[in-house]
Amino acid sequence: MLYEPDKNKTEIEQPKRSLSLEKIFDLQDKALQRALTAHQSEWEFIKDCIELIINRKFLEENLIDIDKEKLESVRAILNDALSTLINSFKIALYGCHSDSMTLLRPVIEELTVMNYVVQEGLFDTASYELKGNLKNLKFENIVDRVKDGKIIKELYGRISNLAAHGTASRIRSNLYALNGKILPKVGVAIDPERTKRCLHEIMRASLYMVRILADLYGTKREIISGDFFITVSRLETIFIERFHEIWKRC
Repeated sequence: MLYEPDKNKTEIEQPKRSLSLEKIFDLQDKALQRALTAHQSEWEFIKDCIELIINRKFLEENLIDIDKEKLESVRAILNDALSTLINSFKIALYGCHSDSMTLLRPVIEELTVMNYVVQEGLFDTASYELKGNLKNLKFENIVDRVKDGKIIKELYGRISNLAAHGTASRIRSNLYALNGKILPKVGVAIDPERTKRCLHEIMRASLYMVRILADLYGTKREIISGDFFITVSRLETIFIERFHEIWKRC
């Protein structure tokens, strides 16, 4: 028998249990704290990479004005990539993996542009193209020319299929298993395995960013604090020893 509404009722009945947006935000914070505990080694590695980049201004204090001007275009690219990387990281800890990878995709694009600019010394070209549109520095045109280009393309391809477009993979990833039930992700999820895989991709991007900055500062070792290069070496060692299975450098 088809459902027939009770015509005597004039008020809309509220469900016995409701979920508010504030509750979702609260669950996000709880999921984040849980993920930090479950993935402490990944958290510490990404945190160290990000904080090294954030505090780079102290490394550039002794640069001459000409060098500072040359780095302006690189800073613009790096700042946007860094901000987006931080947001990608936090959303991953919420369990929103597709959304996290959607943000990570332009991070890889921008870092590859920065990598190419530093590698080829195209600071003037970067300054010019950032005022309009990227043409000579477009990701698709340069990724094969940069160091580790093959690895970057593989990472970029995985991210693109998983999240950046409305693919079947992205739609499937909205479901996760918890306590024997299949649940949709609505702003938050407890899915440790996917979170770990997602964090590994963010680790790749974080180390990629550190390596590019190390190449940038490499020609100014005499005025860049030696502690910076010691930290970079430590991060490389940690990555190789603990996480070498997710990216062996060419």
